[in-house]
Amino acid sequence: MEPDPRPTDLQPAPFISYAREDQPFVRKLHDALLKRGRDAWVDWDIFPSTEWMREVRSAIDAAPAVIFLISPDSISSAVCRQELDHALAQKKRLVPVVCRNVDADRVDESLRKLNWIHVLDPDEVDQKVEQLIDVMDADLDWVQAHARLLVRAGDWETKGQDRSLLLHGNDLKDSEQWLVKFSAEKTPRPTALQTHYVIASRRAQTTRQRYVLAAVGTALVMTVALAIYAAIQSRIASHQRDVALSRLLAAESLKNSTEAWGRLDLALLLSVAANRIQPTLEARDSLFGALIEAGRAKKFVPATETLVSLAVSPDGRAIATGGFRGGIVLWDAETLEARASLQHGKGVVESVAFSPDGATLASAGSGRIILWDAASGKQRRAIEGGHESVKHVAWHPDGSMLYSGSRNEPLIFVWDAATGNRRTAISEDRVMSLAVSPDGATIASAIDRTSDVRLWDVANQKQRMVLRGHRGAVRAVAFSRDGALLASAAQDSTIVIWDAASGVRRLTLEGQTDRIDCVAFSPDGKRLASGSNNRTILLWDLASGKPLELLQGHTNSLMNVAFTPDGKALVSNAFDSTFIVWDLDAPRQRELLTGHAADVTTVAVSPDGATLASGSVDQTIRLWDLAGRRERAVLKEHRGGVRTAAFSPDGRVLASGSDDDHRIILWDVATGNKLRELSAGGDVNSVAFHPNGRALASGAEGETSIVLWDVATGEQQVELRGHESEVNTLEFSRDGTFLVSGGREGALRVWDIATQKEIAEPMAAGGSVATLALSPDGAAVASSAHLAGNLLLRNLRGGKTVEPDTRGSHGPSSVAYSPDGKMLAYSAGEMGLSIVLWDLASAQPRVTLQAFATTLSVAFTPDGRRLVTGHSDGRITLWDADIESWPGQACEIANRNLTRDEWKAFVGEDLPYRTVCPELPAPKDYRPKT
Repeated sequence: MEPDPRPTDLQPAPFISYAREDQPFVRKLHDALLKRGRDAWVDWDIFPSTEWMREVRSAIDAAPAVIFLISPDSISSAVCRQELDHALAQKKRLVPVVCRNVDADRVDESLRKLNWIHVLDPDEVDQKVEQLIDVMDADLDWVQAHARLLVRAGDWETKGQDRSLLLHGNDLKDSEQWLVKFSAEKTPRPTALQTHYVIASRRAQTTRQRYVLAAVGTALVMTVALAIYAAIQSRIASHQRDVALSRLLAAESLKNSTEAWGRLDLALLLSVAANRIQPTLEARDSLFGALIEAGRAKKFVPATETLVSLAVSPDGRAIATGGFRGGIVLWDAETLEARASLQHGKGVVESVAFSPDGATLASAGSGRIILWDAASGKQRRAIEGGHESVKHVAWHPDGSMLYSGSRNEPLIFVWDAATGNRRTAISEDRVMSLAVSPDGATIASAIDRTSDVRLWDVANQKQRMVLRGHRGAVRAVAFSRDGALLASAAQDSTIVIWDAASGVRRLTLEGQTDRIDCVAFSPDGKRLASGSNNRTILLWDLASGKPLELLQGHTNSLMNVAFTPDGKALVSNAFDSTFIVWDLDAPRQRELLTGHAADVTTVAVSPDGATLASGSVDQTIRLWDLAGRRERAVLKEHRGGVRTAAFSPDGRVLASGSDDDHRIILWDVATGNKLRELSAGGDVNSVAFHPNGRALASGAEGETSIVLWDVATGEQQVELRGHESEVNTLEFSRDGTFLVSGGREGALRVWDIATQKEIAEPMAAGGSVATLALSPDGAAVASSAHLAGNLLLRNLRGGKTVEPDTRGSHGPSSVAYSPDGKMLAYSAGEMGLSIVLWDLASAQPRVTLQAFATTLSVAFTPDGRRLVTGHSDGRITLWDADIESWPGQACEIANRNLTRDEWKAFVGEDLPYRTVCPELPAPKDYRPKT
């Protein structure tokens, strides 16, 4: 037998999925991989069979990646499709390699959305294989752990969940740590089987520990010391279980909040459960992540049946929903409690609409229209004898008439609202949607299965014009409140905005990826909401035609969207048993302020919390009204990028310094006018007001001294000398007795203001000091260095220095203490995208916030409830830093508790069921133990 020519130290082998017609290319690729110490699993000559497919699936499970060769034959191959489906089910990393040109539209979406490696010339295989290896090796430890765990979990599942195959010891700990490291950016993603396998292993280990401890306790019951030891160990075992379970629930929450088919209300509840069981860092991170993903969701409101129709009353005080089994519920819009339950019939309530005065509700379905007293819920009148199946009902603006349409009959009926008699009919094809203009003069109708929109003159029942502009069937139409605009939404994923009078197309909105089933204008006509079959809602800016925001949370295709009359909220329902109320005011967890054109290098909040000042490389300072979240003034006197800004203790004056500008400028905060210029010796690095407001300290480039200025006169009072290089950063203690400064030479110095001398020996800061923050009680200072990227917490009254983990940061951290002194906020990570809230009592991170760009400046609001950060993309972020309120917020939005089935599926049976939101009702089948 000839020796195997392959190297013996091969790296883990990818699986290659290919069509037989491409075998010559595969051999070249396989040889090129072997030359680089890489094997690959290739089924050279095995023909399809049951055993063969089992072997293929096992090979895919064990592979760190699946290379899919794209060619005309592979994309039409049933076998390649089977291999791809299994790889997708197992969340494997896919690497598409194009070996022959294909029509991209014919390639499966799962491959089409990835970056392709093109190797159309077989002679280029040796050159392109390095690129292929780089892709496969990205985050290799994660990928290999995924493959190992998938194989073990698959073996456990195949063998009837044999307990002997469960993880234990270090294998279990490693797998738990791997699972909780999952983030939205990581691939491949954990599978449900992997998660359940790890949870089952943790439960089994906890149970084994209990049995062992019970046996020890029984045998040595007379030995008190060992009994105490056994009790301690039992608590340790329970604690380990709770920590592991908390992390696993956090991972499940993260998957539900980030994956396309996840459930956002469930994600919120799982993260709350994780925090209740054990408040791990992963639990808090998942909780904030779920709140961020919930975004504008104010509350999920569950109903007793699948919802089909929805309407908001003209005064905004009531919401009506119609269900699949004929039920109607009137809801109080403020409390979102059910006010009355009505029964339209046994069939679907296709449409509900409030009269213009809000006194009457019309419901349509099962071949009839019913008018209800909106206050009492009592039936006033049933209108029958019209459509066999009513699809839509709409009111004339004066409340005198009703219009109804059907997808089964080519007529729009006009009804007398007072008598219920039919007045006339407008000849029309089958109606998909209809809307009445605010002046009552025009009806717009969308025709079933056509791309036309028709406008009808109500006075003479004649067609006024046909609007053509869609490529697919129109599914929804809506007028703006002033009647000037008409929106039509279609199967082709587009929305057209028409001039309602002339029929001229004004705008085409493109951005949703599936058919659009409902649209609504905001009351002010500036925004449009659209709901899609892909379960999402888009808010559009009609001035620019661009999407403003994506709202996610529904679990099925959208049916209706409706703004409240004041425009502050949006109500929506999908074809599921929940409607959602969306808060369109400022986001609670994370809000972005835009206006700067470059890096935001400094942020400061006024002592009363009313005003935010932000300075940027764009040479401007912007003043923001924090209550209204709006820009109040733009200050433009600086000749270079702004480096530093600080408010006076009374909040009336702002001091700032910049590049290329040897000046400190004092500004009147109320007017935005320049008050005075102070001539500095260099570009100003840092400014700080003395707590008495009469003095200002500054450090400048090229100057080794700290200058104290008289704010009233603008004159220099004194210079503090001692630094060997320029002063980069400084801050007064709250009582004004001392000043801490950081210099380029890498030293922190503490100055007595009364004597103007240094209090102690200089303290090494690990490099040129970039920034510092002094604790509110003046007992500690946090500092970060320019190049080293290290962050040091030093106790000024003695004690050890703490170095928080900056997570691979290669630059200085921005730092700020919370007003109560319990937390430190600092930027971290290689790109400074992470913002860590560090608990000073435990010396552990409490939560990690993820920014969109490098964080350059941080500051807390005076109440400590919000954190303000400035970023390299010119944006400012306002974060909810009130960590203790997050579980309550999540419960408020989810508006329910975990069901017993959800508890069993995710938490398990080791812990007895309990409500994770105690202020909300428990499931009906839950009875607490007494």
